[in-house]
Amino acid sequence: MKKYKLLVALILLIALIGKSVISLGVTQADVDAEKKKADQLKTEAEQKKKELTNIKSDKAVATTDLNTINGQIESLQSDINALSEKLDELNSEIKTKEKEIKVKEKEYKEKEEILKKRLVALYKKGSTSYLDVLFSSANYVDMLSSYDVVEKIAESDNKLMEEIQKVKESLENNKKELENKKADVEKAKKQKDEKNSQLKVAKNQKQTEVNKLSDKEKATQTEIDNKQKAIQQAEQSMASIFKKLQAQIAAQRAAEEARKRSASSRSGGSSSRGSSSGVAGLNFDGTFQWPTATKIVTSRMKYRWGRMHKGIDIGVSYQPIYAAASGIAYNAYNPGGYGTYVMLFHGNGYVTLYGHLSTSKVADGQTVSKGQVIAISGNSGGSTGPHLHFEIRKAESASDFFSKSPLDPLQYLPGGYTLNE
Repeated sequence: MKKYKLLVALILLIALIGKSVISLGVTQADVDAEKKKADQLKTEAEQKKKELTNIKSDKAVATTDLNTINGQIESLQSDINALSEKLDELNSEIKTKEKEIKVKEKEYKEKEEILKKRLVALYKKGSTSYLDVLFSSANYVDMLSSYDVVEKIAESDNKLMEEIQKVKESLENNKKELENKKADVEKAKKQKDEKNSQLKVAKNQKQTEVNKLSDKEKATQTEIDNKQKAIQQAEQSMASIFKKLQAQIAAQRAAEEARKRSASSRSGGSSSRGSSSGVAGLNFDGTFQWPTATKIVTSRMKYRWGRMHKGIDIGVSYQPIYAAASGIAYNAYNPGGYGTYVMLFHGNGYVTLYGHLSTSKVADGQTVSKGQVIAISGNSGGSTGPHLHFEIRKAESASDFFSKSPLDPLQYLPGGYTLNE
């Protein structure tokens, strides 16, 4: 009788401990809150990634524009340098022509003196009428225009006067030509200089735009990095809470089993106890069933596409997905990888993952039975076509799962499958 009372007291104590753990510990709401936080952060991170993509695109366009402007400036500067060289050449030619003009002016004066001497000689040899013509004429041109005087000048003297006039006209024309060329070159250079100044202003504006986009790119990348860290922290917190919840469920089940044994002892009956898995009190015998009705393997666990394929792909399209073994469910989403996926914790450290789903049919922390529908297959995440990605690993939590080495599912699943790679 004394032993019976002690047993009852022990059972009641276990039950009370189990209830206190549950009441004072974590709840599914805590898991959901952390998951909601992580999902919100993932949504924000994805939005920031889109912003970053747009910023990089705008920066690429602005950089291309800047390179184009730099090319135009280089081309213009080359033209300006060529025009400057041309101006230097023209200035040199003008100076040369001015020197030649001075030489010709000196020569002109010398020939003018020769002409005067010839006229004096003509006067001395001729009649006094020549002297009268000389002093009565207003200038040399009048004098030379006089028919009587021209008639008396030797043919060589006429040629000399014509040569002087031609030299003067040629020099004046050459100088004028050079000055016109210089004016044209100066005008062209001025236009090029103005265009170059405009391009330099545009370059500075575009460079400012590129710098701002670079700063914005860095700031956005920092935001993304911070959100990724926050996501990791939220997922770790969620995994920790989830693990505590599993322990609480295990404690509750242990208390329930103790109460059942107590009731059986009082009624004189007996009960047998199955082997515990250690995860939420689940019974796990170490065997798995196929997660799909169709058993067509389209890709085995192997090295492919430059990396390790860490599970098997099963050729199903929007079909029911079944729990490969009894376990506790955990939902997650990875936009660039598994997409929508479910993880089941079975006990003895075994965890299965079901990836690229269209819809999950289970809640976080829900206990599911072997063969129970847990999801519908799909094409989410980084999938290239509808299929189920199935993995098996040994891990203690969701965050711990991806650091563990994958196990080949075909070594654990029953045979009877078709390989169609």
